[in-house]
Amino acid sequence: MKKDGMKQGELFSDTENEPTPNETVSQTFFDRTWRDQWAVDFKSLVFGPRIGAGGFGEVYKCKLDRTMVAAKTLQKVEDDDPHAVMAEFMVEMKLMSMLEHPNVVTFLGACIHHPNLAIILEFMPGGSLYRAIHRRRRNNLGPFPLLKTLWIAFGVAKGLDYLHSQYPVVIHRDCKSPNILLGTNVREVKITDFGLSRLRVSSYVNTGPGGTPEWMAPELLRQDPFDEQSDVFSFGVILWELVMCEKPWRDDHPMQVVFRVGSRGEKLQIPPPSPTSPELCIPELREMIIACMRDEPSRRPKTPDLVRRLDFLCHRVGNHN
Repeated sequence: MKKDGMKQGELFSDTENEPTPNETVSQTFFDRTWRDQWAVDFKSLVFGPRIGAGGFGEVYKCKLDRTMVAAKTLQKVEDDDPHAVMAEFMVEMKLMSMLEHPNVVTFLGACIHHPNLAIILEFMPGGSLYRAIHRRRRNNLGPFPLLKTLWIAFGVAKGLDYLHSQYPVVIHRDCKSPNILLGTNVREVKITDFGLSRLRVSSYVNTGPGGTPEWMAPELLRQDPFDEQSDVFSFGVILWELVMCEKPWRDDHPMQVVFRVGSRGEKLQIPPPSPTSPELCIPELREMIIACMRDEPSRRPKTPDLVRRLDFLCHRVGNHN
């Protein structure tokens, strides 16, 4: 758990007397100051139900010192090189320990002794936006009320704007509804899962594939150089999800999405209003979705503009309700 007196992002090695082999691995990547501030004893976690899973491993609802937390455990592979696993683990640790914003999930610490590796995060009782959207779909409830849609979008936009305002710029690369967490009220919206995130120190980044095709920008699908505007494209897909109340490209295999979006430049569509089918979203949201999903990254809106426009819409619609 966090304690006072550490400079953000310090992750250099030191030595201690007679460490165990697993402690030696962790000390290679995390200095004593970082460990004192952030390290959590794996045995201190009281595991509850599993609340998520992915290629990285699993997420559990846990209790730590009488506080409910989420523990993101890393998948164990018997022949994994502990140093290689720890190097990948460290990237997310270093980044998350430096981030602090109301719309970014709070990092509470980490279990850093291989093979019991886990990221400890604040627990968000509302679950993921993906589950909330598709729960409504299964129950034939349709999209969220407009004001709730706007507040959720506003929270995501503010979180992305914070990431993109950092130096170096933080590019999430896997911004999607499963990585947007909800709290107990409509304005509690937080971005999570920085396992694929990258820091941009030059004009563009080119670090190979990653992400989830249904939400990825065409330049990422083509493995072209990219910048933070790739996150804006993904934000447009999340807006589309909120409006349509369904999974993007739900009838397509991920490889079909790579071809349709990356190679052919196809777009998700919002049906136009008709006498039998009313408008699914206000014109301002429709225009924002289209703008965010433009092919050319430089023509997509910047996050400060998205925040400003959504702030205006939240208050305009709120005043009319």
